[in-house]
Amino acid sequence: KVRLTKDGNAAASGEMVFGHARGVKDFAMITLGTGLGFSHTQNGEIQFSPLGSPATSIYNRPYREGSLEDYASKRGFLRSYAEVRGKENPENLTVAMIGGMCGEGDKEALQSFYNVGEILATELKPLLEEFNIECLLFGGQISRSFAYFEPALQHLIDEVPSLKHISPMKNLSTAAPLGLLSKLRESLGL
Repeated sequence: KVRLTKDGNAAASGEMVFGHARGVKDFAMITLGTGLGFSHTQNGEIQFSPLGSPATSIYNRPYREGSLEDYASKRGFLRSYAEVRGKENPENLTVAMIGGMCGEGDKEALQSFYNVGEILATELKPLLEEFNIECLLFGGQISRSFAYFEPALQHLIDEVPSLKHISPMKNLSTAAPLGLLSKLRESLGL
């Protein structure tokens, strides 16, 4: 028997069993990379759409002149950096490079990450309140630079009564395989 699951849901399963969401009934996970993903649980159960994908999509939510993914994914971080600098980015610039500049204290890079963090905070707040989210985790490659957009998110802990914890996933590289392993173990009764 073959079972398929979306990578975001597999990662959420991994964090529920082996990560920061262990023992948390209502948590949400944002994945930041080429795209923008959102998974969440209610009463300890990952929420799925009828087609098996995450129950709530945020990537395609209208935002400014496009979708939220245009402003809070790889292209969003690159856009933010260009806007802060007031000029086009070099052709080979990556979000990891901007994150590296943040680590060196570059003010424009830090501001661009903060700006994307504010966008995420504003757009996530209603969902976090609606689902009574206790723990908000970030995954995907961009989350390796979480420390640089975290300051824009921290006020959510004060503004969303249920929210107690915001951080990157504990197992950034291995959450999805760990989630698949936990589901396999569960299906085998181990």
